[in-house]
This record gives sequence, structure tokens and C-alpha cells, in this order.
Amino acid sequence: MLAAAGKNLPERFGVCARAVGPRITLAIGLAVAITMFGCSTQRAPQTQYTLPPPSQSVPPPRGKLEVASWYGPGFVGHITSDGETFNPNELTAASKTLPLGSRVRVTNPENGRSVVVRINDRGPYVKGRNLDLSHSAAQKIGLCAEGVGHVRIRVLHHTPHAKNARPTRAL
Repeated sequence: MLAAAGKNLPERFGVCARAVGPRITLAIGLAVAITMFGCSTQRAPQTQYTLPPPSQSVPPPRGKLEVASWYGPGFVGHITSDGETFNPNELTAASKTLPLGSRVRVTNPENGRSVVVRINDRGPYVKGRNLDLSHSAAQKIGLCAEGVGHVRIRVLHHTPHAKNARPTRAL
């Protein structure tokens, strides 16, 4: 259809359109393609953990066993899902499902070492992994050498994201 419109341009608009016709057709086609496909994104799953109601008689659960990895150096300086700049020296993590702002105790069952991290990003987007730790957090529980391992995750508390988010810097 666009090519047909381009062929009729010289007849409608004279000699100038002969040189410009194919360019206009290409520009219109490009604009339509950008409009249709340029802003598409893939959203992370929106299922989230819910915190159990507080109870004095039930002991705290041991936590859920999941697979964790740690962010590689290529993510330093990138913006996380909560708007802050990723810093591998902070005790943070990415989760597909835990609410942003949650504080989570992550324990390495192999050595018993644990660390409390704040969920500030979405991911990891690798099949079979549930948590991406900052380098500092992975180092504290002894996960750096292996890169990937089983961890126990226990949600300590959830701070609503809006109250917990750090202000972003002006560009």
C-alpha cells in the first residue's frame, strides 16, 4: 500500500516528487514500524510473596531453599528497578517475586553464613535462578567462588517501595 502511494506521488505533485517519492515511502514505513515495535517491553512476572500475619506462638520458619547467583561486574552503575544506581559494595539483591524494599535474610546452607539484603531490583532472568546478590552479599556468605548455589531465603520485613526508595540524581 505504501509503495503504491509512492508511485502516484509524481503524478500528483510533479517532478519534485519523483526524487522524493521513495524517500517518503521509506520514512512513512519506518515511522509505522517504530510506532508498532519501538516501545515494546517484556515485564517481569508480578506474582509476589505475601508476608504471613505476625504470630507469637509460631516459631520463625527456616526459610525457602532457592538458587542464587551474584551480579557480574557488567552491571555496576546501571539503574535498578527501584531507581537507584547499582553498587556491588552494598548489601542488595534482585528477585523476580519478592517486593521491592523487602529485607531478606539469605543463608548459605553449605557453611551456615548469612547476610541481610534489601531487594532493590528485578531478576535474575536466567532459568532456574531466583535471586541475584550483590558482590558484597555473595562474598559474605561464601558464594563468590561458585557463582551459583543454593541459599535459604527468609523475608524479615517489607517496607513499602515508595517510602524506601532513594531519590535519583538529576542528570
